[in-house]
Amino acid sequence: ELDNGNVYISIPGLNDTAIQTNMGYDYNELSEAFGQINEIFEVLPNEEALNSIVKRYANALTDAVDDVKKESETFEIEGVKQNITVLRATVDSSTVYNASKNVLKELKDDKEIEKLIKDLSALEMFEYSSIDASYEEFISEIDSVLENMDRDDFSMDEDFDILLYVNGKGEICGIGADVAEAEIKALTLEKGSNFASTISIKAEDEEVALQGSGTRKGTKVTGKYSIIYNDSNLISVSVTDVDEELLQKGQFVGKIEIAPDKGLSSLVGLLDSDVASFLTEAKLVIKAGEKDSAIELYTNGDLFASVDVKAEKTNNTQADIPTNYISLDTYGSDEQLLTWAAGCNISWFENLFVNLKACGVPEEFVTPLQEAFQTAIAAPAEEEPQAETLEPETDIDNIF
Repeated sequence: ELDNGNVYISIPGLNDTAIQTNMGYDYNELSEAFGQINEIFEVLPNEEALNSIVKRYANALTDAVDDVKKESETFEIEGVKQNITVLRATVDSSTVYNASKNVLKELKDDKEIEKLIKDLSALEMFEYSSIDASYEEFISEIDSVLENMDRDDFSMDEDFDILLYVNGKGEICGIGADVAEAEIKALTLEKGSNFASTISIKAEDEEVALQGSGTRKGTKVTGKYSIIYNDSNLISVSVTDVDEELLQKGQFVGKIEIAPDKGLSSLVGLLDSDVASFLTEAKLVIKAGEKDSAIELYTNGDLFASVDVKAEKTNNTQADIPTNYISLDTYGSDEQLLTWAAGCNISWFENLFVNLKACGVPEEFVTPLQEAFQTAIAAPAEEEPQAETLEPETDIDNIF
């Protein structure tokens, strides 16, 4: 119930009585908060203006770099090969000082940033007494920082290299860094509708990477990625028909499968064989359409558990309220919950444990749960304390 935040939970087969609790929010306040977020998005720069801003500040940063080395190199990831121009620049304390100064100067003269600050200040939620005063305050802060900037404040223990990867179209397709004997790289290669990418961190003899490839058809992407540790594939992640356009708007539509890979077997080999088998044969599947979604867990190829969700926006604001429920948000809810628990179907739990074992869940997982349940139902109810009876004392001296 959106108007009051009430939620009703029922577990068919366990108990005919539902449980009502509260999400702890006022819907009107929540609606107002979302409205304010939308107002902020409405004044933010559009894609064209944002690209212009990014380009200007990228130039401000690169102008601070004294020496840029340029070389051509052919990269190949998952069978996708591409010629890339690599730009390498060394960053030292002088670079950071100059870059900071360039960015601050650019901010002072940036008309688009001025417009953005004034537009944000005009929103009711910020309650600025004067829009112009807010921008003048911003400029004053920049002037103060520029005036007090000291090169000694930008000293660095060690220089590092920044790398930019540029494709044949002049687009930046990757970025990297060589920092303190560690190499960091994020790179995407494209050839027609095919693409491949990698994100890796390498230090001494250790390397961790997320790497994979796929195809793009319209707005939808299909591909497979792996989490790799020292050339050993630990976990595979497959995506099918994921809509990039909707994803940018915050909505996931498509399918993701997450499963252990061959390299994970060696890591779980120290565990009990049943536990190791269960973990290495498990697969998590997330499927989402525009109106329904599901999270499914498989083991040994069989469906172990699933959560299905269906939702859509309608003009019907009346929720389907269960007729029989207890409330956890009222006085005496503890007693109500105990009454609810007493009315639970014990065989539901017994069947649950049988099904867990039948699905291949190791005894090491099921047995402790089963023992805790049996202990709970076998525990005798606490007897209510009886009022203490006091025998009257007889004072013989007072009688006489």
